[in-house]
Amino acid sequence: MDARLAATDVATQNFKNFGICAEVILGESADVLSGLDRVDCAFVGGTKNITAVLDMLVKKGARSIVVNAVRIETVVRVIEHMKKLGIYDETVHIIASKSEELTGETMFKPENPVYIMSAKRKEKQ
Repeated sequence: MDARLAATDVATQNFKNFGICAEVILGESADVLSGLDRVDCAFVGGTKNITAVLDMLVKKGARSIVVNAVRIETVVRVIEHMKKLGIYDETVHIIASKSEELTGETMFKPENPVYIMSAKRKEKQ
């Protein structure tokens, strides 16, 4: 889901191109989630109201949640809240660089790092 039509259009086309069966929903996450009975998995690409979104995903039974962020404060907030909810799994820090010409040779220019936090619903023992 995304509140931006252009983003949902791109996601829909990407899923189609790769033969992935998934529902893409246009709307604000809190509004959309409140109208759903159940959520299986969620990828959260934005962090607006992230703690409320995580609470709602857990309430809706999500078995797997992935959140990406670029701001360290958001990363800390997400990890702490996932731990509070008992769903935190791991964080991956991704750093990428792109090649760029420099005086006829190639250098690598770093992109902004991205943090990917994952959560899993713990099975009842």
